[in-house]
Amino acid sequence: MTFEKAIEKIFEGNCILFTGSGFSFGAENVLPSNPEIKSAPDLAELLYKDSGYTSSNKDLKKAATAYLKKKTTDDLIHILKQEFTISKISPDHKYIGSHKWARIYTTNYDDIIETAYKQNRTGEYLTPVTLSDHPNSYQDKSKISIHLNGYINNLTTDTLNSEFRLINRSYLTEDFINSKWIEIFKGDIKACDAIFFVGFSLDYDLDIARIIHNSDIKDKAFFIVWDKEDEINLETLSEFGDVQPINLSGFVQKIKDVHKSYTPTPIKLFVPLCFSQPILKNSLPDIRDKDFYNLLLLGSLDEHILYHSLLDPDKYKYFSLRENLETVLSDIKDGINNILIEANLGNGKSLFLRALSILLVKQGYKVFFFEKYRTCVDVEIQKICDDFENSVVIFDDYHTVKEQIAFFNLRRKNQILITSERIHLHEVIFDEIENTIGEYKTITIDTLTDNEINEFDKHLDSYSLWKEFTTNKPKRINYMINSCKRQMCNIILSRVKSTDLSNRIQSIISNISKKRDFNNALIVILISESFRFRLELGELVEMLGTPTLNNPGFKANPEIKEFINFEENRISFKSSILSQYILGNIISPSLIIDALILIANHLDNKYDVHKPSKEKLISIINFRTIQKSINIKDPAWKREIFRFYETVRSLNFCENNIHFWLQYAIARLSDYDYQIAGAYFDKCYELAKSVRNYDTYKIDNHYCRFILENEIDNGNISTCTAAFEYAHSILINTRKGEEKKHYPFRVAGLYERFYKKFFNELETHHQKKFLDACNEMHKKCQKYLNTTGVTNVKYVHDTKRSLENILQENLQS
Repeated sequence: MTFEKAIEKIFEGNCILFTGSGFSFGAENVLPSNPEIKSAPDLAELLYKDSGYTSSNKDLKKAATAYLKKKTTDDLIHILKQEFTISKISPDHKYIGSHKWARIYTTNYDDIIETAYKQNRTGEYLTPVTLSDHPNSYQDKSKISIHLNGYINNLTTDTLNSEFRLINRSYLTEDFINSKWIEIFKGDIKACDAIFFVGFSLDYDLDIARIIHNSDIKDKAFFIVWDKEDEINLETLSEFGDVQPINLSGFVQKIKDVHKSYTPTPIKLFVPLCFSQPILKNSLPDIRDKDFYNLLLLGSLDEHILYHSLLDPDKYKYFSLRENLETVLSDIKDGINNILIEANLGNGKSLFLRALSILLVKQGYKVFFFEKYRTCVDVEIQKICDDFENSVVIFDDYHTVKEQIAFFNLRRKNQILITSERIHLHEVIFDEIENTIGEYKTITIDTLTDNEINEFDKHLDSYSLWKEFTTNKPKRINYMINSCKRQMCNIILSRVKSTDLSNRIQSIISNISKKRDFNNALIVILISESFRFRLELGELVEMLGTPTLNNPGFKANPEIKEFINFEENRISFKSSILSQYILGNIISPSLIIDALILIANHLDNKYDVHKPSKEKLISIINFRTIQKSINIKDPAWKREIFRFYETVRSLNFCENNIHFWLQYAIARLSDYDYQIAGAYFDKCYELAKSVRNYDTYKIDNHYCRFILENEIDNGNISTCTAAFEYAHSILINTRKGEEKKHYPFRVAGLYERFYKKFFNELETHHQKKFLDACNEMHKKCQKYLNTTGVTNVKYVHDTKRSLENILQENLQS
């Protein structure tokens, strides 16, 4: 992009202004005898002189350090406030402040840009912020200026050694990278049309240029420097963008010249590529049996039919209305702006979100549903945050889009965020989610209510999917509640097994397996669906080491196309339900584990330089995900899972990875091998000691949650007591420094499920032990709630109430 073309972008309001030390030239401070704003070398000279040194060293950091050896902090602050408190700005400064900038960054201490902004507008101000401030504290981030080195009006004895970078100026790059603002900056430089660095100093600002060096934006970065800049410096700076040695005045004149011949570009309708917007069509659709089968078994959704099934469910038997849809709509009305929908694979999260998006549009909300990643995603999110204040933004599967959610959260104003996650993954990363978006409400839709079961039964009966239970409704209802545990996935899988579709799937898989490369590819794609990570064709070829898949015959194969979508360069399995059925019933556990080991080895070679590979590794070593991908009724499953952990434990990623050893401990615990599990649990703590500020609650609580959930789902009366007592002993012993953490109480919420499943069958002395534990945890809840400064009290109140119900029931008996 040419310099002139970039200047035209300024008039459209999507450019970044970054001012360096040279930008201050022409302004005046409050000293009548010497009002010129000093450069860093001149300020260093003043500090030496005022403190009695004769040094000619121009290093400002050294000068400030030396000054404080002979003078006080208050003396230094006095000088700085005199030097950088602005009494007058130049016409050039005012002109720069007249334009709308997408964001303003500065390495300067003064308030020149704030003053310029204010002089051009009545009643409007730029709010100065520093790296100590949190981005979420500023709803409208288009009206802030970010002072990376500190702000003169915030200067105190406390801030001098923290946010005000004078003595510790050389640490700016490190502090910036470690702050929340770096994500804003990275997103800004991707999303902006151009970024102008004005008054850039090679001595003090070059490290900032290095931050953008790896952002691939050289063609839209422009550096305005003084006209006497050294040629070597110009060459150095040109590595990062286009350099214009024209001074601030030359830049202002250039903007004015370009503006004379500028023709505004027509305003374009916002048509996002990464987000879809539900469209409500009033024309009545036709619905065929095939439409319902495609939805149920292939996950193929027709939004037109979905809309009308929400309007007239009796006529359009397509979507079984979920009661929690009304709960979410009510929560949004009540002002809750962070909601997470949780359910396990195949239990209707995605369909729930699609139905919710339609109902929200019907209620007048602007809804954006994230569909796919494209390079323009940051630009689109920024546009949504800037122009659609009261909209609802929906991201399905949090862990696959967490970078986009983090980017959105730091920029949003009044937008509502709705996301989803599988239950077992949610419990692993809920603290990470909390740190990213703040407090949020969780709505669980993993099981069907009585009303939902009745509605779903009507649909299945209407489309003749009951076969063996066709004439016996009570038996069907009992089957869905008890055999299928109220889970939509289990109900649908049971219909797959009982229909001709099962034989057809088996036949297709059998034919694919005759071609080894195709079969291996199919298994890897199935796993990627189960673990919910994006897979590209090139990555699949690289992983399997076979060029055959690049052959058009792979994509064109009719049996492959039955199950797999090829969209651009992305690969996905058409149905999560079918992927679960195939992995659990057709493909042997050993082949799945072979593929998992292959994937892990491939990712281990690049996780340290490729963040998505690291995220995938974290996902595939998660025991609960592996467990749910393999038919646990097959006795071979435990042996194969242990083989996986035993094989990958020596990978670079796993060798000293706390998360890996926690998952391995959990895997051993699933076989009630407390001794080996305990050894791996201890290893986690040893590894945690070497990680600075590592919160061991992650180890404790994930471990205990698994013990209780595994017992509730897979245990029996002979194993449940020892498992419960083991988990309780860890949860009840709060480690020093963790008194204000609510996580143990979330796990203790499982006591109620344990109680309902096992209590009546326990021997009397074991019942007493259980009730004593409930009473002990109840007191711990009360103590937490009485502590000042605690957060997320909702979870603690919920657990406290459930424990009170248990204790009250047994008090009466």
